[in-house]
Amino acid sequence: MKHPIRIRFSKARLLPPSLVLTIAVSGATSCVYGQASAPSENTQSRSDLMTSLDQTTLYPVQTQMAETSNLNTVNENADTVKYLDNALTRGPFFFSLETTATESTNLRNTFDNQPSTAGAYLTFALPLGIHFSSAISDFTANFRFDSNVYPGNSDLNHSSEVYSHQLIHQFSDTTISSWSLAAGHIVILGHYLSPVIGVGTTGVVAPQEPSGLQPITDAATTYSIAHQTSERNSWSASGTGGWVTQPVVNSALGTTTKYQEATAGGDVQWQHALNSREVAGVEFTDVYVNEISPSGSSNYTLAKLTFGQTLTPHSSFTAGIGPLYSNSNLSASPQGNILTYAANAGFAYRRANQGITGGYSRVIELGYNIPNYVANELYFTYDRPLTSKILLAVTSQFITSPGPERGNNYAQFASNARLDMHLTQTLDYHVEGASFIQATATPTPGFSDNEISTGITYSFGNPLSRAGDRQ
Repeated sequence: MKHPIRIRFSKARLLPPSLVLTIAVSGATSCVYGQASAPSENTQSRSDLMTSLDQTTLYPVQTQMAETSNLNTVNENADTVKYLDNALTRGPFFFSLETTATESTNLRNTFDNQPSTAGAYLTFALPLGIHFSSAISDFTANFRFDSNVYPGNSDLNHSSEVYSHQLIHQFSDTTISSWSLAAGHIVILGHYLSPVIGVGTTGVVAPQEPSGLQPITDAATTYSIAHQTSERNSWSASGTGGWVTQPVVNSALGTTTKYQEATAGGDVQWQHALNSREVAGVEFTDVYVNEISPSGSSNYTLAKLTFGQTLTPHSSFTAGIGPLYSNSNLSASPQGNILTYAANAGFAYRRANQGITGGYSRVIELGYNIPNYVANELYFTYDRPLTSKILLAVTSQFITSPGPERGNNYAQFASNARLDMHLTQTLDYHVEGASFIQATATPTPGFSDNEISTGITYSFGNPLSRAGDRQ
């Protein structure tokens, strides 16, 4: 017998905009299976983001949908993590003005074997957010504009813009869909993680090339649908498209090469509830990467056995493993066919307006003028209030690939952390740190930049604290 699904609204973190819909064990359910918990005072007072389905049955649908790994989303950093939540706590319309002063160890993003310039720059930011919800739909959109001014180095002045939205809609008691889009034009390496275009539980990552303050322009969109076929069984399907453009300067030749790559992919998952806390299933994914400049193409097909385990009412573990077959052909350096493995494992803890995620995944790393490679990514996101007035947001990413063209054990690490203190209902003080490191095992030089920032934010909108209580 099929039980009707009831949507439960809660102020949980926005689902990653470039990934498929997550209706999972880790969907921040605050109830024991088979029972809907009483909403908190904050939940009763607001209808916020639709993040999970809830039903009175022994096998809730949360345990039947495989979670899409939280591969750091397109254009993510500690700032965007914070403002995704602000649109929910200060909605339906939220905006703020932010001024930040930053000290950098490598203003011009030069290689380690070249003289670097340390110095300061100023950032003037405008984050915007909207959030609308009804009994069957929920829409959230976020935009952030940053203007960076370099006193004494005006040739470095630039701006960055990022946008993301997600629309979730329930078609029936057993069917729900999601449409998400993210796009951006980002410049500073240390403050943004490398973009990852998620396709199912894998993703396509665009490694950042240190060649001065060169921008990455990207976009990704995903449409997904999930359907419960019986009390224990359910499936989901998604389609994803994405684009990455990145210019790289050859200082020795004085030339600039524009790398352009487009991504398309599809993912299908089927899940079966083993019991009230465990789910097992299968996943099939196909990813196509078209190297527009330089020319070439790559195709990746993978199949995984998946498993999910509810650990507590607010935390879960998910994993998957299986074969991955790739075929790559680049005009400058054909690679041929490779059979390897696909894998992911992750932990998620989510409650209202806060969460901790971390894990490992095999991802497809764009090679630009060399073949793409299946790389390894470790990711970590921390987004929680430490007190009613202090919030900590951290995003980190480590990527390594063994390809000889990439320099044997090429590695890239990026991390940034932001600590906000609420001074008044509308005024925040924040400090921030960021680090970006690239290294190879060949004579090719590495790259590093470390930054520390401090600033203030004036917020407009409903005067709610980050912890969700009225001040």
